[in-house]
Amino acid sequence: IQSANADMVVVDSSVGIEIIDGDPHIWLSPRLVQVQVENIYRALAQNDPDNILYYQYNKERFLAELVDLDQELQGYFTQVERKTFLVYHPAWKYFARDYGLQELAVEREGKEPSPRELALLIDQAREMGLKNILTSSYHGLRYARGIAEELGGEVIIINPMPVDYIEDMREMAQRIVRELNS
Repeated sequence: IQSANADMVVVDSSVGIEIIDGDPHIWLSPRLVQVQVENIYRALAQNDPDNILYYQYNKERFLAELVDLDQELQGYFTQVERKTFLVYHPAWKYFARDYGLQELAVEREGKEPSPRELALLIDQAREMGLKNILTSSYHGLRYARGIAEELGGEVIIINPMPVDYIEDMREMAQRIVRELNS
C-alpha cells in the first residue's frame, strides 16, 4: 500500500512494547494500548502540528479512560476463583499477563493440534476443571464446539477486535470473569 502512496505516513504503534513470542495481540492489553496511544499521538502531532492541542486533549482523555479501565479490570480478576481459561486462538497472552491469568490455547502457531496433542489438551483442561472454551466467531468455531462437547461445556463467543474499545474490553473481561468463576 505504501509503495502506491509514497507520501503516506506509516506509524508503528508498537514502539516501546516488548513483543512476546511474536504475538501481535498487544491491543488486548489496556496497559499496552496506553503505549500505542502515546505513539500515535506523537506521530499525529509531528505530522499535523496545527492541531496538536486537539490531539493532546483526545490523548489525555483516552489515556484516563484506559487507566480507569485497567483499574476496573484489575479489580475483577483479583476475585476470580480460577486463573486459567481455555481459548481456541491464543490472542489473550498480554491480557492474561496483565491480570495474573493464564490462557490455555488450542491453536499453536496458527495450527490446530494433532489428535494426540488435542487429547492431551483436553485431559489437561479436565484436570484444571475447565469445561467451556472461549473463541471468536471467526476462529475455529466448529473445532471449538467439538472440544466443548468433549469437556461437557459450551463455546463462549468473545470478540478480540473491539469496536468501542472501553465498552467491548469491559464486556470481554466480564465474560472471562464469569468463565473463571464457573
